[in-house]
Amino acid sequence: MFLLGGIILAIIVFVLIILLFSNGTGGTGSTSNPPPVTQLQTVYATVDIPLGTQVTSDMVATHQVDVTTRSATAFSNITDVVGQIIRTQVTANTDLNAGMFASSGIVASVTPNLDKGMRAMSVQVDQVTGVGTLIQTGDHVDVIIGFGGSTAGSSCGTGFQLDNVDPKTGVITPVSALGGSSIKMIVQSSKVVGTLLPPPTAAAQGAAASGAPSGTSLNGQQEIVLLQVTAQQAEVIRYGQVDGCLSLVLRSPKDYVDASTPPNPVVPPLDPTTGVILKTLVDQYGVLPPQIIQVVLPKK
Repeated sequence: MFLLGGIILAIIVFVLIILLFSNGTGGTGSTSNPPPVTQLQTVYATVDIPLGTQVTSDMVATHQVDVTTRSATAFSNITDVVGQIIRTQVTANTDLNAGMFASSGIVASVTPNLDKGMRAMSVQVDQVTGVGTLIQTGDHVDVIIGFGGSTAGSSCGTGFQLDNVDPKTGVITPVSALGGSSIKMIVQSSKVVGTLLPPPTAAAQGAAASGAPSGTSLNGQQEIVLLQVTAQQAEVIRYGQVDGCLSLVLRSPKDYVDASTPPNPVVPPLDPTTGVILKTLVDQYGVLPPQIIQVVLPKK
């Protein structure tokens, strides 16, 4: 009986040991490792997204992508891209990455961004005339021309002049008009198809390498903005570059998306503007006109 009991007890202990080892708790040598990750969730475009479009949640979705082919800057969550501006043309079923939302200031070619029948024209601006040089590819801008005065040290011409004709001799003498400056918006809703910025400074490169947040400082830098224009608009802008000063006004990306059927792009209607001269400011805005005071010297 004692011998039989010992055998039964040994069998029970042996079975328990086998069960413990089969569950991975019987020793370090048999612990099971989790399987390696082969796929990751990735955001992709469900529709064609035109250049300059602000991404909405119904334009994107997620799917699993093999880690060997997935971009290192791909996005995992839809919330990471909603509200951002696409800086390149994106076709449906394309995985999104950080490079599609950044304007590097280095342009290889602008022709893929041009609509049929349109031209690309460069305009040089600074931080005052170019919205802080924060204009990026895919943005839309308006162009303002100015004559007379100066901006950031650059002459905008002498302003408008009147011709004084002597009735006796017929001699024409140009006379500067009082308040001869004139301002007018000449182009609206021009798409930016590229930008050129100076290379980053050593300090900016060091901040980028360290992961520190980057920003724009008031350093007077300039920027070349490449605009999509018609033939007539190109002539008007060129005239402003020769005899006047040009400024760019940055527009909201929401103006170019049909909220009812995104991402269909729309072109907002032109806003009528009056242009501004001194008389406009006096008549419509109550600015006091300058008054000429004639000084009479006493006779000797």
